[in-house]
Amino acid sequence: MSCCNSNSKKPESSCCAGAKGCCIFGLLVRWAVIALGVYVAAHTSKGIGYDNEQTLAVVVVVLSLLNLFVKPLLVLFTLPFVVMSFGLGLWLINAGLLMLTSKLVSGFMVESFTSALWGSLVISALSLLVHLLSSKAKKGCGCGPNCQCESGKSCVIDIDKDKDDDSGSCCR
Repeated sequence: MSCCNSNSKKPESSCCAGAKGCCIFGLLVRWAVIALGVYVAAHTSKGIGYDNEQTLAVVVVVLSLLNLFVKPLLVLFTLPFVVMSFGLGLWLINAGLLMLTSKLVSGFMVESFTSALWGSLVISALSLLVHLLSSKAKKGCGCGPNCQCESGKSCVIDIDKDKDDDSGSCCR
């Protein structure tokens, strides 16, 4: 079933975040944001540094893996603290992961926890900025809360429609 807005004739899988190509693109964007964040943090703080671009690439991969596997466990175990601190605990977790990355990757230095807090703040701020910009770009893509139809039509999802029927639309 095709499910696009009135501005796009692409199927939902090709224009929305669920597509494999978008997942790979999203991963590359997240890696670029982390790399930019570490780069900016290193150039705005005396306590963060890296030897060369290859080290920066390794830092991005290691930090991404830590965010994927270790961070969810840390958030789960510290959930009461994260909730009671209104999310500031996540900032501390991110700083801790940045410190751990500096221990795991030779050529990447984070001298103090204060420097790690700064680096974590820079990476988080850049991630937020990219997320806000990309969510505005995705508006009107497919059905759901961001569905945009021509005036006089409303966004619906027809669950009774044959799944192989490619002529469907969200706008009725």
